[in-house]
Amino acid sequence: MPNAMTMTRVTFIILILTTWVTLATGQNLVPNSSFEIYTACPGPYWPNDVNKAAPWYNPTTCSPDYFDTCAAAVSAGVGSPNNWIGYQNAHTGVAYVGTYVWASSGQNSREYIQVKLLDSLRSGQQYCVSFYVSLGVSPSGYNYAITEMGLLLSNNSITTSNYYYLPYIPQITSPPGVFLTDTLNWTMISGTYTALGGEQYITIGNFKTDVNTDSLNFMHTSPSGGQAYYYIDDVSIYECVTGISEIVVSNKTTVYPNPFNSSATIQFSNTKKEICTLTLYDLHGQIVRTINNIASDQVVIQKNDLTNGLYYFVLRTSDNVVGTGKLSVE
Repeated sequence: MPNAMTMTRVTFIILILTTWVTLATGQNLVPNSSFEIYTACPGPYWPNDVNKAAPWYNPTTCSPDYFDTCAAAVSAGVGSPNNWIGYQNAHTGVAYVGTYVWASSGQNSREYIQVKLLDSLRSGQQYCVSFYVSLGVSPSGYNYAITEMGLLLSNNSITTSNYYYLPYIPQITSPPGVFLTDTLNWTMISGTYTALGGEQYITIGNFKTDVNTDSLNFMHTSPSGGQAYYYIDDVSIYECVTGISEIVVSNKTTVYPNPFNSSATIQFSNTKKEICTLTLYDLHGQIVRTINNIASDQVVIQKNDLTNGLYYFVLRTSDNVVGTGKLSVE
């Protein structure tokens, strides 16, 4: 669930250590990353319609869903933002998918989505990986939230002829112990991955058994049983680049709210009231905004012409980096 405040703390023991900021650059290796391209509108019956958001497909015999505004005239059940599970605007564009990820019945049935990347990953290269989820709830029994939604990278396609969970360990997961309960906004799940080489498929879902999945009765209904379901949108994999070699003693930065849709405040340690400059980067490593002559310990970022998505910032004095972090615009 997105926090109202995101805290980043990095402590350096030796003054001459280097501060690194990880950025993403190049092409998004995930095709049809926000599910806007389709071979046909979903519906009128929706089982397994994720295949219509080609080249995404269903790797098991369960039936992940595809939601798009184009389906409204065909079937309200698979429309966007209204559909059979609830109401949600797409994080980007007008389309997204949905997966059933857990049930209290203990049968370990699962839905996953899978796609082949535009290119295989290069050995030793670090990749910035992210996707967005939002909890779908309804009084009909979809009343639970879980932790640790994951993304698996693999060299080969992983498919089965049944509907059970896939017994693999995903390289990217949401934090354990943090329930993904936000039904109004989209929660970004992200991380970095150093490739072994040859990975060319990604699979998204819950890779734990029902018993080993942390679950929370979100709606406090149907206490004897229930299920968990998540919308998924905006999947990305970029090559990461590292930069900024500076001398710095500490980095303590607070961003709130984060994500934001109007403005966000960045607070940082500036006890000497030195003049600072903030540089904002997009996921391609391009500078999108610079704010100069910051003399206090906080600065406000206005959305203005920023498009929705993830950004990285660096706060510098003339000699040091005094703050780094990331923020999300919605």
